[in-house]
Amino acid sequence: MKLPINYVLVPVLESALIKSVSRIIDINHSTGQALIIGLEYPLKKPGVIGIEEISYELEQGILRVEQDLPAAYMLKDEDELSDKEKLSREKAILYYKLRYRSS
Repeated sequence: MKLPINYVLVPVLESALIKSVSRIIDINHSTGQALIIGLEYPLKKPGVIGIEEISYELEQGILRVEQDLPAAYMLKDEDELSDKEKLSREKAILYYKLRYRSS
């Protein structure tokens, strides 16, 4: 199964991988890993999960995909973000992409 970036994964049954509603924020097809972040407040650091494991849980009905389920606190327009929030976001994305890509 091909998993697009921004898919929201919702646990239907008790998942060994994902404990709460989470979004795929990056996929590294060469390593077979996806970078996942939980959408519940307070935010936690993203984690890396194997694409095959996610696909298995989707096929088994343990997880389901919800494409139209944004977290309410994430619905700020770009122009509503302060410079501090934008800088923090960019630093976090860069940090995790560098860390994730080198794994």
